[in-house]
Amino acid sequence: VYVVWGSTYLGMRVALEGFPPLLLGGIRFLLAGGVLGAWVAVRERPAFPAAAQWRWALLTGLLLFCGGNLGVLLAETRITSGAAALLAASLALWMVLLDWLRPGGVRPSATMVGGLLLGLLGVAVLVGPGELAGADGVDPVGAACVLLGSLAWAGGSLLSRHRARPGSPLLGSAMQMLCGGVLLMAMAIARGDVTRALA
Repeated sequence: VYVVWGSTYLGMRVALEGFPPLLLGGIRFLLAGGVLGAWVAVRERPAFPAAAQWRWALLTGLLLFCGGNLGVLLAETRITSGAAALLAASLALWMVLLDWLRPGGVRPSATMVGGLLLGLLGVAVLVGPGELAGADGVDPVGAACVLLGSLAWAGGSLLSRHRARPGSPLLGSAMQMLCGGVLLMAMAIARGDVTRALA
C-alpha cells in the first residue's frame, strides 16, 4: 500500500515539472477513463449508461477529480510530495466525519478513532520529519489544498455509494474519470494551459 499508493504523490510531483496542474489532471483522467471504458465495453458489453447515471458520474467526478485530485496537484506545486501524502491521509478522518454527519449516519467508535489516529501516526513515521519539514516547513496554502481536496474526495466517495451508479463498478469508475477529465481539460483550455504547453 505504501509503495503503490504513496508513489503516486512522487509521480505527480515529477509530472508537474512538465505540465500545469489542470492540464496534467485532464490528460491523466481522460486517458485513464477512456482506456478503462473501452476495456469494460469489450469485456462486459454493458448497456449505454442512462442520463441519471451520467449526472451521478459528473457530480462524483467533480468532487473526486476536480476537488480531490486537483487539490493534491495544486498543493504539490508548493509542498513536498511526502507532506502531501501525509496530509492526504486525513481522507480517512473526513470519511468517518462525513459518514457520521450525514442523515442516518454512523457514529464512530472509540476504537475506530484510535485506529485512525494510529494510522496517521504511521504515515508520519513512514514519511519522516525531514520530508515533512522540507526547506522552509509546510506551506499553509499547499496544506489547505490537500486538506480541502481530501474533504472533496471523501464527499465524492460517500456520494458514490448512494446514488444512481451503473451496475458495473468499473464502468462507474470510467464514467467518473471521463467526466472529471473533461471538466479539468475545459478549465485548462479556459486558462490557456493547452496553448502554452503547445507553444
